[in-house]
Amino acid sequence: MTQVTVGRSGTPRLSGRRRATLGRVLGAAAMTFCALLAGLPLLFMLNNGLRTDGQILDDPLGLVHTPQFSNIVNAWEGGGLGQSMGRPFFNSVLITTVSVVVVTGLAALAGYALGTYRNYSSGSVTQFILILVAIPTQALIIPVFSMLDNWNLTNGYLGLILVYSAFWMPFSVLLMRAAARALPRELLEAGRMDGLNEFTLLTRVALPLLRGPIQGIAVVNTIGIWSELLFSYVIENQPSTRTLPSAALAFEGEYTTNYPLLYGALIIAVVPMLVFYAFLASKIRKGVTAGALH
Repeated sequence: MTQVTVGRSGTPRLSGRRRATLGRVLGAAAMTFCALLAGLPLLFMLNNGLRTDGQILDDPLGLVHTPQFSNIVNAWEGGGLGQSMGRPFFNSVLITTVSVVVVTGLAALAGYALGTYRNYSSGSVTQFILILVAIPTQALIIPVFSMLDNWNLTNGYLGLILVYSAFWMPFSVLLMRAAARALPRELLEAGRMDGLNEFTLLTRVALPLLRGPIQGIAVVNTIGIWSELLFSYVIENQPSTRTLPSAALAFEGEYTTNYPLLYGALIIAVVPMLVFYAFLASKIRKGVTAGALH
């Protein structure tokens, strides 16, 4: 039986347990709605990637009846453009891997320093990093391209790796700083009293405790860098150096667009990240508490 209390004004009020249950139901409903809303573009892409060009033009929102898996195969082979998606796939793997290793490694070191050594300089550096996070990356596309072009770093791996490392670094450092601030200061002080130097304290005490946040940052950066389009499209103008998202735009011409192959190329670019996240989701959840003290 539902318990209802009456307030001073005479209006009925739900009990605390009832309000908590109602709050959980509303929260779950809101999260479900947001998940469905976020998944609609993915479902739209998968649906149209398995349809013919005529079906898409006649009814863009129609459902697939006879799946055309050949669209994905033709998109991988280049769709008559003479450029297979194998090279962009390799470029994406290489650029993403190197960028994530650089960002995660440097962010772990910087976040640990800012989170554990609390002084005036660390606060000033943190404020500066917050300012960097607030700057929209789209506003820097022209100066970044001009700088890389003057240094002959366009149409190559190094230029894009440097850009991704620079733009993904501030947010990663802030996350690692927050995780490092939660480390038990007594444990670090005990390590210093036992004669551990700072490097040993970092590698044997701090980093194992920060394993969960490091894994989470690596996964988030991997998904973000793999899916990035703007900088890869502007900096990499040669087909041999393009990443998957920018290579998919080759199926969109000035006057005509091959929609089945365009959606097929997008499926090739998205599915690896879906598999990657699904494979590591349980490990990420376990990694959050892997460094806890027992």
